[in-house]
Amino acid sequence: MGLKAKIARLGNRVAPKTWLSFEIARRNRHFESEYWLLPQLCRPNLDSIDVGGNTGIYAYYMARLTRTVHVFEPNPVCLSLLKKLKCRNMVFYPVALSDHQGEAIMRVEPGNEGIGTIE
Repeated sequence: MGLKAKIARLGNRVAPKTWLSFEIARRNRHFESEYWLLPQLCRPNLDSIDVGGNTGIYAYYMARLTRTVHVFEPNPVCLSLLKKLKCRNMVFYPVALSDHQGEAIMRVEPGNEGIGTIE
């Protein structure tokens, strides 16, 4: 692991809100291009929804841009990381969303808890 990656990992672990604010301010080029569309998609007087909140980088930025962010994340590992970025206008739901009702078993990749699938 290179020095930049080690610094990023440490910053994210020690002060996740500060680190992510820094990454947003410098417009980290490694973030997905859709990430930078959030200012055009979110409105300060409306609520936003983050389906599959993962570790919270989208929800955290959306919280700066919108009235309330409703974050849905069924993975307990991701949810605990996401809660480290909690802002006063974030609401968490520890469930998955689907186009139909039912229950499913979620499989998480060992070593990469951010990736989950249902069987």
